[in-house]
Amino acid sequence: MLDRIVIPAADTWHTHLRENELMYFMIDHLIASGFQGRVLAEPNTKEPLLHGYQADAYKRKIEAILDLHRLTLLDHRRHKWFDVVVTIQITENTTPQMIYDAYALGVRVAKVYPRDVTTNSTNGVVDYLNIYPALRAAQECGMIVQFHGEHPSHDVEGPKKEVAFIMRIITLIVKEFPRLKISLEHISTSFTVQWIRSQNANAGDAPRIVGGLAPQYLCLTSDDVEGYTERSGYKGQTNLICKPKLKWNEDRAALQAAAVSGEPWFVFGPDDAPHYDSNKGPGKSNCGVFNTRDSLPALIEDVFEPRNALNKFPVFMDVGRLFYGFPLIEKKIAFERKPWRVREKYPVATTEEFVTPMFPGRTFAWSVIC
Repeated sequence: MLDRIVIPAADTWHTHLRENELMYFMIDHLIASGFQGRVLAEPNTKEPLLHGYQADAYKRKIEAILDLHRLTLLDHRRHKWFDVVVTIQITENTTPQMIYDAYALGVRVAKVYPRDVTTNSTNGVVDYLNIYPALRAAQECGMIVQFHGEHPSHDVEGPKKEVAFIMRIITLIVKEFPRLKISLEHISTSFTVQWIRSQNANAGDAPRIVGGLAPQYLCLTSDDVEGYTERSGYKGQTNLICKPKLKWNEDRAALQAAAVSGEPWFVFGPDDAPHYDSNKGPGKSNCGVFNTRDSLPALIEDVFEPRNALNKFPVFMDVGRLFYGFPLIEKKIAFERKPWRVREKYPVATTEEFVTPMFPGRTFAWSVIC
C-alpha cells in the first residue's frame, strides 16, 4: 500500500484570490495547502480586471503580500511561495486592442463569464457574437481563453445551462476560431466529458481544448448540497452552493474517470472561491466553494485511491502546466498517510468573519507536507 506521494509544488489553474482581507486569507491558505507553484487568479473581482494594466496592478498587490510572508519567516530565508498568473475578463465591450495591450504586459489568459450567472458577472456576456473580435485577437496573439460554460438565457434552466452552452455557443466558437486555445472551466456533466474527448480525437499530447475539473464536482453531488446524504447530515449545505450546480452520480463518475485517465485534456482547476459565512446564508447565498484547504486530500482519498489510481495523481496535477505552457517546478511537496482534520470554519484576520470549507470537520487519511 502506497503511503507517500510526492509531486512538484501544486499549481491551481482557477482560483479566486478576491481582495482586501480575503486576499490575505487566501494567500495564507494556498501556501499552507501546498499550492506553491502557479496560482491563476480569476478576474471577476468587485472592480473587474478588464485591462492589462489592471491585471498588472492586481499582481503587484498579491506579490507585495507574498513579500511580507517572506519577511516574517523566522530565519529570514528568501523563499519563493508561488507565481501569480493573472487574467483579464472579456466582455462585450472588450476591443482587440485591449487584448493586444494586455498581452504586451504579460497577460496570457482571458476569461469569459455569462452575464449574471455567477459571482460578479453583471458585466458578463449575453450575445457571444459581440466578443468574436476579442476572441480573434486572442487567437492571433496566442492568448488562452477560459469560459464559464453556462448559457446566460433565463429560459434555460440551471441544470441544463452547461449542455446548452456547449450546443449553442462554444461549438460555434470552436469552429470559427480553429487555433484558439480554450479551457471550459469547472465542467460538471458526463456530456461535457465526452464533448471534450470528441474535440481532441486527433490532438495527440497537445490539446487545443481542455476541461477544468474542480474537486466539488469530483467528490460531491447535488444530493450533498440539498441534504439527501449521510455526509450532509441530511441537511442542506449552503457552503456547497456553486455554479454550475453540482449534478448527479453518473456525472460525478464520468468526471472521476476523466481525472484518473491521464488524458492531457482534463486540467486541475479547483475554482476555490471563498465567501464570508455571512454571505452564504441564512437567506440568499453567494455561489462558490472554499476548497483550498481540503481539495488535494479529498482528491486522493475520494477519487484516486478508490479507483486504484494513486500513481495517476501526479499526472493529473501536471496537465495544467503543460497546457498553459509553464516549466516543471523543482520544489516538491508530499502527501503522507497521516490523519488530518479540517476545521469547521476558518477565521479571517482583522475581521469578525469566518469562511466554511468544503468538508467542515472531516478527518482525512492523507496530510500535505510542504
